[in-house]
Amino acid sequence: MVDSIMRDIAREADVGAKLQDIRRETGIEGLDRSYFESLYSHSSIEEFVSYAAQTRAKRIPGLTRIELVDIIRRAMDVTSWDAQYYMDLFDANVPMPSASSLIFHPPDSYEGKISDYEITAEEIVDLATSRSSVIYL
Repeated sequence: MVDSIMRDIAREADVGAKLQDIRRETGIEGLDRSYFESLYSHSSIEEFVSYAAQTRAKRIPGLTRIELVDIIRRAMDVTSWDAQYYMDLFDANVPMPSASSLIFHPPDSYEGKISDYEITAEEIVDLATSRSSVIYL
């Protein structure tokens, strides 16, 4: 399916139906034409297929702080598509939107140099679960 999408993009053909099919099959919402146009800049087809075949992360009621710390440590330590799974799992289980991005990007309250930014898994969990990170509707 990915090979077919990539060939159609190279030919500048319509891939709308194929994109709907791959989103339905993988459960990954963000797959659009631009994702596949830039695929080789961030991964290979094989890496994408490995990622797409993984179980999607879900909310798990009752996770403890220790378990959240373990999840974010795994996201910080793994250097493959597994890291994305753990980031998605963490995001699904804390109130702060896109909290796993704290691994790479400091929170708005950070006042130091970006090059000096270092954060622990415990600090990420504390920020992601603090009352100030909850969005009330």
